[in-house]
Amino acid sequence: MKQIRIFFKTRGPLLLAFVLAAGVLAVSEYSNWRVERTFVHMQNSLEIRLALSRLWRQLLEAETGQRGYLITGKDDYASPYYGAITAVNQTLEKLRQHYHSGGRASADFDALALLVKRKMEELASTYQLRAKGDDADWRKATETDIGRDLMVVVDNSVSRLLAAEQRELSLAQGLVAQAVLLDRIGIALMTVLALLAFSMYLRQSTHLNEIHQQQEEALQRERDRLEVTVNRRTRQLSQLTSYLVTAREDERARIARDLHDELGALFTTAKLDVARLRSRMAKMAPEIAERLLHLSETLNTGIALKRKIIEDLRPSSLSNLGLVAALDILLRESSKSIGAEIKSSLEEVRLSPACELTAYRLVQEAITNIGKHAGAKNVFTEMRKQDGMVIVRIRDDGKGFDPGAAPTTSHGLFGMRFRIEEAGGRFTVDSHPGAGTCIEARLPELST
Repeated sequence: MKQIRIFFKTRGPLLLAFVLAAGVLAVSEYSNWRVERTFVHMQNSLEIRLALSRLWRQLLEAETGQRGYLITGKDDYASPYYGAITAVNQTLEKLRQHYHSGGRASADFDALALLVKRKMEELASTYQLRAKGDDADWRKATETDIGRDLMVVVDNSVSRLLAAEQRELSLAQGLVAQAVLLDRIGIALMTVLALLAFSMYLRQSTHLNEIHQQQEEALQRERDRLEVTVNRRTRQLSQLTSYLVTAREDERARIARDLHDELGALFTTAKLDVARLRSRMAKMAPEIAERLLHLSETLNTGIALKRKIIEDLRPSSLSNLGLVAALDILLRESSKSIGAEIKSSLEEVRLSPACELTAYRLVQEAITNIGKHAGAKNVFTEMRKQDGMVIVRIRDDGKGFDPGAAPTTSHGLFGMRFRIEEAGGRFTVDSHPGAGTCIEARLPELST
């Protein structure tokens, strides 16, 4: 129902205009049909009027020809008479078809036809008397008023028929005038309705445009609000992630320091105590001295493990020897743990301490991932300067993967990307299944 209401609200004026236009068009077509019929009737009426006038003229010609023959007795004057007889018969036949077609028999026409017949018979009888040479009879016939009276009666009958045809013509003209007026009224009404429908359409369109504009503005405000919220949340998450990364590094440094200071002191004290006990017990109790030797070796192993844990937490070689040496040590030790040959090409570069740690963690994380997932046999690590940037690239010949289909639960690549971008650099991954992986980071070089 709501959609129907919306349809009539938005398309109602156009639909109404279409219906009205169809109605006006139907009325106009009906009016045109009536006008066409009326024009045909008017044309027929005019033809009948001409035929009646022609009949009267033909009677006069017949009478004139007959009088000329009576006076002169020459056959040359008889030719118009005979021609008029033929023309009168043809005209009567045409008039008879008109008045008797379609059940339109007319008593006035029948009376006229009878009068014309009598007139033609009167002319013919006088003509025959003259042709026989009976001068007394034809002169006597012409002295009577029969012929003149018949012509008067014929004239009156023709006048009545002409008047009837004039009435028919006037009626047809009235119908045409009505049809024209109806067409003008229809056109005017159609124009008014079209203007009204167009006005309604404009109002509705303006209203819909205003609603659409309001919706667009509301949607834009909501988008702006969401964008502000998303940007704020993104900044908060970035700050939180940066804080967590920094906190993790700080915590690693603290743990490494505590391990070095506290656990290192304990291991050193224990080792000194074991050394003193060994020196005293070497002669008194050889078996105990042997156990103390094993304990000393165990303490050495623990010290080595402590150093390894400390290096993993916070590589002392990075702060003591520099980035190149720290990476070289890391790659050399990692080659044994991942079972792959690692080649490197490391240039001396200038990076801030934070960027040095970021580059070190990038290589460390990449090597760890290669050992866990790639199954590579060869790894190549490169670090060089280019256009004010330091490029760190790790490439392997392992299984590779589709970066677009990487599982969302794997945060290694995400962590690498965040740390590089947080340091103001760029991070890219190029990998295909079966074609190995290449990880590249570009970090800003420290200006001199």
